[in-house]
Amino acid sequence: MKLRLLSVLLISAVVSVSSGQSDSVPKLAGEWVWVLTEKGVNKVVILDDGNCYATNVNVKGKWRILSDKKCVEFKWDNGFTDTLSYEKSNVVLVGVNSSNAQILAAKLP
Repeated sequence: MKLRLLSVLLISAVVSVSSGQSDSVPKLAGEWVWVLTEKGVNKVVILDDGNCYATNVNVKGKWRILSDKKCVEFKWDNGFTDTLSYEKSNVVLVGVNSSNAQILAAKLP
C-alpha cells in the first residue's frame, strides 16, 4: 500500500512538472527516487562522470545515454541492467530492468 501511494504521488508530481518541457537529453546528475514495481523504492544518486549508486541498497553502477538518445542504460554491479526512457520531461524516467520489473524514476529537486 505504501509503495502504491508513493507511486501515485510521484506520478502526480511528474504530470504537473513535466508539461511544457523539451525532449532534449536530461541533466541526469542528482538524486532520484527509483520506484520498482512490487520491489520497493530506492534512492539513486547519478554523477556526471557516468557513475551512479543506490544509497539504501549499497549497489554501484555505470550509466550511459544509448545511441537513440531517448534511453539511458544503467548497469549495476549486482548484475541488473535498467533501461529507462524519457520523453517530454527532464525529471522523469520510465522503463524496465533486466528482470522486466517496471521502473518509474523521478528526480528530486
